Amino acid sequence: MHAGLATSGGRVWATLRRQPLGMAAVLVLSLVVVCALFAPWIAPYPPDAIDLASRLQPPSAAHWAGTDEVGRDILSRLIHGARASLGVGIGIVLIGSSLGIAIGSVAGYLGGKTDAVIGRVVDILLAMPAMVIALALSAAMGPGLGNAMIALGSVSVPMYARLARGQALSLRERDFVRASRALGAGTFHQLKFNIVPNLLPPAIVFMTFHLGSAMLAASALSFIGLGAQPPLAEWGALVSAGRGFVLQHWWYAVIPGLVIVLTAAAINLVGDVARDVIDTRRQP
Repeated sequence: MHAGLATSGGRVWATLRRQPLGMAAVLVLSLVVVCALFAPWIAPYPPDAIDLASRLQPPSAAHWAGTDEVGRDILSRLIHGARASLGVGIGIVLIGSSLGIAIGSVAGYLGGKTDAVIGRVVDILLAMPAMVIALALSAAMGPGLGNAMIALGSVSVPMYARLARGQALSLRERDFVRASRALGAGTFHQLKFNIVPNLLPPAIVFMTFHLGSAMLAASALSFIGLGAQPPLAEWGALVSAGRGFVLQHWWYAVIPGLVIVLTAAAINLVGDVARDVIDTRRQP
């Protein structure tokens, strides 16, 4: 076990050394995670502390990212907002992946009519604009970050189902699965020990890429008022609140927007690293 961990660690380090952007992305994402975990101790001010005397101040030594219309420190709200933005992104990925992998692996392994029915339903759902469906679901359930997470997680289920189905169709013909079936292993045993564990590596890579787009989608819903609600500090909500001041007080909307873009780009680059590490065909 220790040798396997050491080998995996060596592969990760070797991949990062070949990809300086990947190393930078890991550092950026690590900083976001640290902010999310330790926001109360890192943020220079409470996120909701109002100081009308310091309203709409530009970036300075006292307020590195400036202040908003009621004098709240934007940097502190960004640090606290990392918890909400990263948390909702992870929630979306977990909802979509858990349901999608379960549905797709069952369809791919069983085949036949089960696969035909599930496959057609998945194809129909994938043909529909996911963001439009998410908007409709969010509006129907009501504004709120939790409802936005459920809506975006639900519309991502078909993507994971298609991925899992394709992997399961391939895996069920592998020799070790056939041997297990010949020895009397049932469907649940096959799915639990042979199918799902072996389709997880490509699924994990896809989850990594999906996390960045999930955070962007959640920020978009917050921007139009269907996600995070005031006074919750969330990155998309910060951009939405600052759009009315962008011409005179650029930092209010621009800095949170840059944080969203930078974080999403870092997550995608980390996904590239994860793909190179997990895909054994890329290893020397």
